[in-house]
Amino acid sequence: MIRLICISALVLLCLGKSGNLYGQVTQPYRYEQNIKNQNIDFTVISFGKNGLCLIQDLHTFEKTNKKWQVAVLDTTLAPVWAAEFGVPARDVLAGFEYNSEYLYLLYRDGNTDFSDFNLLIINLNEKTIQNHVIKFEVELALTHFTVAGQSAVFGGYVNREPAVLLYDPLTHQSKILAGFFVKGIEILDVRANQNQSFNVLLINRNLKFLKKLILRNFDPLGKLILEDEISIPEEINIISGMTTSLVRDELLIAGTYSSTDRSTSVGIYSVNVNPFENQKINFTTYSSLYNFLNFLPPKHAERVKSQDIRRKEKGLLPIFKVYVNPIKILESPNGFYLLTEVYSPRDFYDTSNNPFFRDQSNFFYPFNTPHYGYYSPRYNTLKKNYDMKMIQASIIKINSNAIPTRDISIPLENISRFNLRQVSDFTVVKDSIDIAFKIKNKIYFNTYKSILNNNYSLSDTTLVSLAKLEKIRNELDDEGNILHWFNDSFYTWGYQSIDSYINNTKESRPVFYINRLRFR
Repeated sequence: MIRLICISALVLLCLGKSGNLYGQVTQPYRYEQNIKNQNIDFTVISFGKNGLCLIQDLHTFEKTNKKWQVAVLDTTLAPVWAAEFGVPARDVLAGFEYNSEYLYLLYRDGNTDFSDFNLLIINLNEKTIQNHVIKFEVELALTHFTVAGQSAVFGGYVNREPAVLLYDPLTHQSKILAGFFVKGIEILDVRANQNQSFNVLLINRNLKFLKKLILRNFDPLGKLILEDEISIPEEINIISGMTTSLVRDELLIAGTYSSTDRSTSVGIYSVNVNPFENQKINFTTYSSLYNFLNFLPPKHAERVKSQDIRRKEKGLLPIFKVYVNPIKILESPNGFYLLTEVYSPRDFYDTSNNPFFRDQSNFFYPFNTPHYGYYSPRYNTLKKNYDMKMIQASIIKINSNAIPTRDISIPLENISRFNLRQVSDFTVVKDSIDIAFKIKNKIYFNTYKSILNNNYSLSDTTLVSLAKLEKIRNELDDEGNILHWFNDSFYTWGYQSIDSYINNTKESRPVFYINRLRFR
C-alpha cells in the first residue's frame, strides 16, 4: 500500500548544539510504501523540478527475467504513473542517467565483464519503455556511464587499457572511440555537458617527467571537439579528478593530489581548460584552507599548519595526508563549489579512528565516487566492502580563475558505511549555503549566510511520522540518504518501522519512505 501525506503546515524550529536558533525546517510532503521485510531494494533518482523516480527490484520472476518497477512521483511526492519491466535474472542496475524527458537505466550481469548490456529508455512524457540489448563484443570493465544528446556513453577498461564506447539508440549502432587504448593511461571522469557534448578526463602516468592531465571534449556522435593536455609537476601524483558540465562558460577540472601514494591526499588541485594556453595547475594544501582542519584538535591543527608552512618554504610537499573523497562540483553564477568528504577506512589501520595516514596500504578509489549522478550505488568499483568512518564534509569555493578562495566544514558525526559513497549534500541559494546529512531518522544540517561563515556546530531535526496515532519506532542504518533536489529543497529516503495505535492495540509495519525538506 502507498500512502501520501501532506504536512505543509508543519514547521519545526531546530536548535543547534549551543542552544541558539539557527533556522527552521519544513517537511511539507512525505511518501510511504509498505514493504516486506526482505524487500529493501529501491533506487531513488532525481528529475529536479520534474520530480523523482523510484526503481524497485520486485524479487519476482517471469521465465528467465526478473521483474522490476519504475514509479514516477511529482514534487509533492504524489504518484504520477508506474510500470513494470523485466531484465535477465542475473542483471543488476549498473548505472542510470536522466536527460531531458528520458530516463536511462543500464543493466548488466554483475558477475562478469563479458556480458551484454540492457539499456532501458523510459519516455517520461509518453510513458513508454524501450529495451536495447547492447553487444560491444569486448570485455569492458565498466567504470562510467552517461548520456550525451542521443548517445549512451560508456567508459571503462578493455584488457586494462582505457576505452570509451558509444551506443546510438536511434540507429542501434555502437562504436569504439579511437585514441584511448594506451597502457599507463587512466580514466578519471566521463561527464555530459549542458550543451550535449561530453568530457573524458584522463591521466597519463607513463613517464614520470611527462605526466599529464588530458581533457577531451566530444560531440554526441563521438567527434573530437577539443583536446587539452596539462602538464603535471614531477613531484605531484594526481589521485582523482572530475570536470564541470559547462553550466558556466568555464570548464573546470578539480580533484585531489599527493606526493607518492594513491590513497591519501595532501590537498586539492584546480585548473581551467584552455587548449590555447600552457596553463598551470593550482595546488592548494588542506592546511592552507581556512576550515578544512576543523576535525583536528586546535593545537594539532596549528602544528600541522606550522609544519606545512616550513616545508613549503623549503619547496617540499606537506607530510599531513588524509583520505578525501571528492563528491561533486556545483556551478553557480558566483563561482564553483567543490564538495569533499574526509573518511577513515578502519579496516586498514588503527583502532583509534584517526583519519590521518599512518601506513602504506594499497587501498584507493580510482574512479571518483560511485554515487554521483550517473553512478549506481549497486555498481561499485570496489570489489570488497570496507568499514568507512566518515569524518567531515567540506565545501571549497573556487573562483573563475580556478583558485580556491574560501571553505566551510561540518563534522559527519557517528557515520559508518560498509563502502565508500556520498553521505552529505548541499546547495547554494544566492550567497547562502545549505548543507545536510542523515543518521537514521535524524537530519543534521547547517545554513550559512555566506561562505565566509565559520560555524562548525550543527542543528538537527527528527523526520516526521504520519498521523497522530503513529510513531517511528526504528530505522535501518546504512540505508537511505539525503540529497539536494531542486532550488532549496532536499529529499531524504530510507526504511522505517512504524507503530500504529488503533483501539489501544499496537500494530507495526515496515515502510519505504521519502520526505521533502527545506532548511529556510
